[in-house]
Amino acid sequence: MEDIPVLAAALVDTHHAARDGVGERLSRAAIDALVIYPWPNNIEELDAAMRHAVRNATRESIAPENFPLAIRSYRPGDSLSRRKVQNVSLDEMLESFELKMIKSAVEISDGNRAAAARLLGITRSRLLRRIDAVDADSAKPPPRTPKTSSPSDGENA
Repeated sequence: MEDIPVLAAALVDTHHAARDGVGERLSRAAIDALVIYPWPNNIEELDAAMRHAVRNATRESIAPENFPLAIRSYRPGDSLSRRKVQNVSLDEMLESFELKMIKSAVEISDGNRAAAARLLGITRSRLLRRIDAVDADSAKPPPRTPKTSSPSDGENA
């Protein structure tokens, strides 16, 4: 990782020659963005990113917003990796995310479905439909135990 800034600077030098001073060096923020990015396609991806950044630069120094979307939007710890995108359908990912949101809202609201729906910004009936749709049995609150009446409650045995 420590060689990324050196390699990136060399690639910028290669690609900026015809730009008359625009995009001729990397800003500190740009270097920081490059260092935290995982570089799954190694030098080829770095080369393409520097070419893109030089082409999109409007000032002397290249800023993170000049990088391709994958780099400028990357955040360490992102749960959605390229491998996951390739192996899971969008519907499955959305359903999984929805289930996590529902479980969290139900837990935060101590099983109160109306309160959970308010947290999610939906109606209670929509929440119940979504729980059924994603088969979120674990998101449903535990069944309430009915109060048992004792003989002293006025019932005749």
